[in-house]
Amino acid sequence: MRQIGTIQDESSAKKLIAFLLTEEIKSLADKGDSQWEIWIKEEDDVDRSKQILDEFIQSPDDPKYAAAVEKANQLAREELERQEKSRQNVIVMRSKWSRNRTQKKPMVVTLIIISAAVFMMTAGWQYSGALFGGSGVRPETTSALKALLFVNPDEALARVNKYIRDNTGDLEESVRNEKDPLKRAQIVESHVRRLQAVAEDDTDIKLLSIKQGQFWRLFTPMFIHFGILHILFNMMWLNSLGGQFEDTYGTLRFGVFVLTAAVVAQVIQQLMPTNMQGTGALTYAGGMSGVNFALGGFIWVKSIYEPRSGLMLSPVAMFTLILILFIGIVDGGQSLSMANWAHGGGFVFGLLCGYLPILRTPAGK
Repeated sequence: MRQIGTIQDESSAKKLIAFLLTEEIKSLADKGDSQWEIWIKEEDDVDRSKQILDEFIQSPDDPKYAAAVEKANQLAREELERQEKSRQNVIVMRSKWSRNRTQKKPMVVTLIIISAAVFMMTAGWQYSGALFGGSGVRPETTSALKALLFVNPDEALARVNKYIRDNTGDLEESVRNEKDPLKRAQIVESHVRRLQAVAEDDTDIKLLSIKQGQFWRLFTPMFIHFGILHILFNMMWLNSLGGQFEDTYGTLRFGVFVLTAAVVAQVIQQLMPTNMQGTGALTYAGGMSGVNFALGGFIWVKSIYEPRSGLMLSPVAMFTLILILFIGIVDGGQSLSMANWAHGGGFVFGLLCGYLPILRTPAGK
């Protein structure tokens, strides 16, 4: 920093400093014993500043110096606004990293407790692999599981069997004309298998329990989990994503979002044809993953278009969600029992819930 000269009075010093600021020269005025000393911060600006000082001393009343004061005030206001925005961004980022320590999420905790209770009542651990104590054999269906599935499996099975019985008329002639007992058995088995597949895909049978007024089945499958890993991963995602949502938007809005997302994901998964990876009437389906994907889609949109909301979906989390969707689609249900339509439907639902309010927001707000 170098001193380039002095000014007699404070008013003139302010005008000169303001003008230097408009010329993008950093300077300051310091009151000496009888005059104001003008200091320049950058060495490269010294020569230019001395020239400006000489011109100012010759014509201190030039209108350009008075105008510079107003312009400098405007620059100062803009700088203060920039600093304020920067400070707010710092606060937002701090809130993202510390959110897990301060989140208020009573609904998330409640959903986790309910899911754990249902897991025990439905003997969900028995669906785990041998490493976690499972037998690999489908365990006996508990009454709790029957009450919470999308369709009551006993009633669905009865309707499927009735459909098979009602449509075996043309089978008798085929069996009668076949002399080989083994081939007759194969014909019967193939025919029954085909009829069962058609019946399991029948929308009326899938909606049997709902049409009887058991509307809780639209969302209760989200509490059902098959295996220890299934519930552990879903609860970790719910705690991470749901905690952010509930803490930001409140328990009521979070509850409505979860309930709606569960219904949307479940209905889409159940009503899609089985040849398109939908769920058959006799197939057990459940889990919180549809809701978690909805939360992921919502938070992803908000983190991009409304960063001040404080919601954050890390690149790793986003990659994981997309990877699960991709694996499920590629596998096609051949080796992995994944509810791909529930995942995809939930994700799209979350995207829409996050983005549609942004579209309705007037520009500039």
